[in-house]
Amino acid sequence: NIKTQAINILSTGLNQYVKPLDSFIGSKLTWGLDSKTAKGVKKQAEEAMQTLAGLKSYYGDALLFAKKAFAEEDSILFAGSTKFDLGTTKAWGTGTKARLMRIPLRALTAADEFFKQINYRSKLMTIAVREANAHKGLSKTKVVGKLPNGKKVTEYEAFVADRFKAGFDDTGLQGVDKEAKRYAKEVTFTKELDGVLGKLQEAVQEAPILKLIVPFIKTPANLAIQALERTPLGAIGTKNWKHFAGHSGDAVRIAETRGRVALGSTILFTTALLANSGMITGGGHPDKSIRRNQRNAGYVPYSIKIGNFQMQYGRLDPIGMLIGTIADFNEIYADLNDRDREKIENNLMN
Repeated sequence: NIKTQAINILSTGLNQYVKPLDSFIGSKLTWGLDSKTAKGVKKQAEEAMQTLAGLKSYYGDALLFAKKAFAEEDSILFAGSTKFDLGTTKAWGTGTKARLMRIPLRALTAADEFFKQINYRSKLMTIAVREANAHKGLSKTKVVGKLPNGKKVTEYEAFVADRFKAGFDDTGLQGVDKEAKRYAKEVTFTKELDGVLGKLQEAVQEAPILKLIVPFIKTPANLAIQALERTPLGAIGTKNWKHFAGHSGDAVRIAETRGRVALGSTILFTTALLANSGMITGGGHPDKSIRRNQRNAGYVPYSIKIGNFQMQYGRLDPIGMLIGTIADFNEIYADLNDRDREKIENNLMN
């Protein structure tokens, strides 16, 4: 429905600005790193700003391919990669009536394609500039060609253009750069699942009847994973710990991981303070009758209160998921007796 479409756009739009912020914050956290890695991590501040600034450069391309994705009912940049686990099979065929029935799914695919295109291209340009800067011999003044409009192209600019072009296949449509592809899929919550969740997704794909029980796996799983990775728990685990601790030597991933945990932890701490002051609400009292009375009195669940204005944050995941978890805990904890509180505190300490 329209609400789902709006939430999808708002959540993904928010995520595309939060991810560069992760890297920017992480670029300042260089403790425990050797000088070479620390230098690379510090450079992520500049790269984050380049990626953020680059978003506005590709609105035209993103809109063009979003329209194409709506018509073809599939992602153009990453064929077969969408927010829902339905594959590309069109059980009702490709007739006019069938296409009309699939308009909601086609709209989600189009919005998804818009954000994939704009973030992939922006990140790819950042990578191209990074690699051009690593080639010390490239001249920014030596002219090696001209554009159709007569503008001169320097050796440095030609390298960047060629590297950007290499990020697409021979058709110029599908993205093939590993780093930019990962980034765009993380922004849109469509990253491929692995481990237990990956096996579950494969099982559902192989036995379509299971879709009646678990229709969507990829997007909800990605939302939950990203929310978890923004907590202190996001620093542990084989994949994340090597980046958080700096053992991987990968400046890009180190900045991302450290910044993500730092920003998420700050949000958790701030939420706890605001929830205690009554400025942030959770889901309300567990008892239905009490919850009904709360709402009759003007209580708005999962909202931020600023004066008399209340704005709901509940569906702005993964950030909303973090805020909601702390707000719910605060409300439940406030309703407990001293004995139950002491038990919870002891469990947390242990």
